[in-house]
Parts: sequence; structure tokens; C-alpha cells
Amino acid sequence: MAMTTVARPDTDWLDHASAVGVDGIGQVVLDACAEFGGVAQAPRQGILLEEPAGGWANPRLLGWVHEWSSSSAERSKRGAFYTPPDFAAAAVDAALAGADLPRFTVDPACGGGVFLLEILDRLVAAGTPPSAAIAAVGGLEIDRGAADTARLALRAWQLYHGVSAPVAPNIVVSDSLDRWPRFWPGVDLVIGNPPFASPLKSGAIPDSAAAYRSHHSEVLGPYADLAAIHLWRASQVLHDGGRLAFVAPVSIVNARDTGRMWERFEAEADAKSVLIPESNPFDASVRVFVPVFEIRRQATSLRRSLSHAVGDALGLPALPSVAGSDVLGTICSATSGFRDEFYGLAEFVAEEPPGGGPDLVKLVTVGSVEPMECSWGTSPTKFAKAKWTRPVVDATKLDGKVARFVHGQRSPKVLVATQTKVLEAVLDPVGDLVGVTPTIVVTSDRPAHVVAVMMAPPVNAIAVQRWFGTGLSEVALRPTASTLLELPLPSDTEKWDEAANLIAAHGQAVDGSQQPVDPSLLRTIGEVMNDAYGGTAEVLQWWLARAGLAQEST
Repeated sequence: MAMTTVARPDTDWLDHASAVGVDGIGQVVLDACAEFGGVAQAPRQGILLEEPAGGWANPRLLGWVHEWSSSSAERSKRGAFYTPPDFAAAAVDAALAGADLPRFTVDPACGGGVFLLEILDRLVAAGTPPSAAIAAVGGLEIDRGAADTARLALRAWQLYHGVSAPVAPNIVVSDSLDRWPRFWPGVDLVIGNPPFASPLKSGAIPDSAAAYRSHHSEVLGPYADLAAIHLWRASQVLHDGGRLAFVAPVSIVNARDTGRMWERFEAEADAKSVLIPESNPFDASVRVFVPVFEIRRQATSLRRSLSHAVGDALGLPALPSVAGSDVLGTICSATSGFRDEFYGLAEFVAEEPPGGGPDLVKLVTVGSVEPMECSWGTSPTKFAKAKWTRPVVDATKLDGKVARFVHGQRSPKVLVATQTKVLEAVLDPVGDLVGVTPTIVVTSDRPAHVVAVMMAPPVNAIAVQRWFGTGLSEVALRPTASTLLELPLPSDTEKWDEAANLIAAHGQAVDGSQQPVDPSLLRTIGEVMNDAYGGTAEVLQWWLARAGLAQEST
């Protein structure tokens, strides 16, 4: 008899229920679950609160009311954002896919018990008696009120399933970063939603987490956030074959201070899958995903990287192997300005006067960069809270860091935009353009070859895999100077040369009279570079669609 998940009650009901509190509705939920399970015939206790949609016989009501009883400011301070049941159900499905049901599951930040309830429902659906299933789950919770709520919810679940004498569930008030209970059996699955907090953003890292991070500095950098700390801690309690599925902010994938942790995961765990919600399931503004890992510490284990699992979750086509390839950094260097350069240029920006001038440099924002095309002078752009058509700066008026930043760009180069669906790069054949922060400036004696790499369909797909979580959305690419230089070079240099020659032949000086690039040229270059990397027809079609270059069939 599986539990049917119902939608969370509306805010008006929750407002009234939170005033009553978990203690106030607890007995009502227990009575209703007992009545449903056929283990009690006594009249149900009354309460001055209307019955929620779906009725009182729902253990999940308790977690919702407990969450709603805390203010959003308090939840944000603790990094405690409770998981909606439908998202918890999807995470459990992802965690269990292709695996036997776990003998013992732990949620190390169990809140109101939503993940444990989902696991219990799966166990019962597979034929496990409810009285035995309850012994197969355990929860840790640092908040005593939440732990009490989870205990009550799991007791209600037992009554709902006809257990006339519910046993006390394995819910322990404890920090999961401390030692886990010795009396628990071996853990097969760790699943949950750890607290989110970053010392650089909202919330502070608790002292216990900071101490744990410091003790494990070989994998956790000094600014690794709370979710990463809990992710690493959970991985360490699992044996080979055990699984880990955590709701986590996407920002931890490419954060500087989690790099070593992911390297260890690459060596010790197989990324089975990644769940990426279509919309944010939380009230918080953070974007989340659920990676599912299977621990495989043996040296002979076959493992899949997180980036490959992300690629599958995003629907990327199969990509050619680039193992052992040289990287873009072998033929170029890259840089991007910072706040000082941005504000230094903003102080002197002006519209280009008639006739121009030899010391005037053209300011190019990311919004002015398209594949092989720059819209400076042909369409307006925003810079320093103002709109410009032909923004320039007199280089003779600059000094210090800003002057050096501009001088370093006064040669042929490539400008690369950020926060784009595909990599967008434009050739500057004259050397009179200055890329404004966060535009990336790439200098090379082979600039057309650099642009060709940016237009390769396999490279764009690799970038989507590697840079997941860095952009403003799942589809946005946000390269940095360093990550750009790590992109692979093609193995077929003749095809690469062919594409670079096409790019060089169609390079235009940016003077306000440049013409739009023919889409057929972009498609041709994409096809040539796809061949240069050994990409499939599926990779090419993926890139064409993403770049808005796919031709409609007739």
C-alpha cells in the first residue's frame, strides 16, 4: 500500500497550520493515518483548522508545517530549504535507478523526513513489510524540532501502513559532520538535501563545518561551501557499491575551492546520473541539481565523470574522445579585465567624433560580440549605465593598470563573449578594439585558428559539460580566461587550417560599416570544424540548432 503524494497545501492553510504548530496537528495526523491503516477505530481528535486538500492522513503534512513555522530569514540563515515531495520523489527515483533497493538508507540532514518517507514507500512497494522497512532507514538532524517532526512523520507512516505498534525510528539529533551512530548497520545509500551556505554569499559556515573543512583541506578549499562539505563527508561513510545522491547548488561544480574534491570523486566514484529540475523547486534563488554517485574505490573500477553525466542529463550527443589532445593554451594566451579596468574605462568613454583619431580605441562589450561579427557602430550597446553607438576612449588619457590593459590589446586578437548559448568569438584584424570586462581577450599569432576552435561543435558541447553551473542558466556558457585555454585542439590540422582560412578571408575591420556574416558561411565553418574533431552528424545538428543556424526542412 504505497503512499500517494499530494500537493503541498496552499499558503493560507499553512499560515493557519503553522500557528497551531506540529504539536497541534500531530495527533490529528496520527489519528487519521491510524484510521486509514485500520489500526484504530476511536473518533478522531477535533481541531479548529479546516482539513487540508487530500485529507489529514498524510505524514508529509508535518514537515510542511514545521518548515512553514520558521521564517524565511531563519531558514536562509541556517541554509535550511526543505525539499518538496515531488522533487524528493524524483531524486529517489534517480538514486535507485539500476540498483538493488538499499538495505540501509541515511538522510544526514533529514528535516521533516521527506526523503525517508519516499524510501519507505519504495521498500513497501517492493514487498518489504512496513514493520521491517522502518528499520531500514535512518536520519540525522541538528535541529531538535525537525528531528522530532521526522520521528512523528515516520510514526504516522507506520500507522498509515497498518502497523499497530509503531517502533521508534532511527532519527538521531546530531551534526552529520560528527561520528555517525555506531549501532547503525552499513550504509548502502546516503540521500538528502544538505544545508546550503557560503562564506562568500548568504549565510555563515558553522564552526563545526569550518573545522571539518580545515581538517580535510587536501580536498576542500578554504571557501568550499556547506553543501560541498556535507557532500564529501557523506561520501566517506559509504562502502564500494554504495550510492550518494544529494541536492546541491550547481555553483559547487566549478567553484575554485571544490576542484580537488571533484578530482577525488573522479578517482573514487562513478557518476551514474544527474537530475536537473526544469524549474527551481525551492523558495530560495539558488539553482540546484542532484548528482548520483556510486562509490568505486578499486583501481580497476570503470568510472564515468560528473561532466559526462551532466552531458547526458542535458541531452548532449555522444562526443568524440579528446583524451591526450593539446589545448588552446598552447597557441594563445587569454585575459579579462576586472573592476579597476571597467571603471577606469567608464570614466573616459565617449562617442567617437567625426573623423575618429589615431589614439581612439573602440570599446566592445559582450553584447556586441557575435560569431565572427562585432556590432560596434551598427547597433547600440550599454556600458557604464548608458547607451552608446560608437563608444571610444582616448588612450592618451589613461594611465596605470587601465593604460596597460588597453595597450595590451592594441594588436590583432580575438574577443570572446560570455553568458552565451554557444561560444561567440570575433576576429579583430586591426587591433583597435578593446574588450570591456567581462569580455575575454585572446592574443595569438594564429587568431583565425582560435576563432575556428570556438566554432567547433564538439568544443561547444564539451564546454557545456565542463562549465555546467557557471552561467546564469543551464544553457548559458560562461568561460573564463583560464577555462577557455583548457579547451582541446583538433586532431585534423588540415581541416582546422581550412576553417581558419575561411575565417581570415572574411574578417572585417570594425568601423561601423561592417556587414552581417552570411549564416551559410557559419554553417560551413561549423561543418569543417566538426570534421576536424571527428564529430558526428548529431553533434553538428545539436550545435546548429543551439546557434540558431539550423535550416528548416522543405
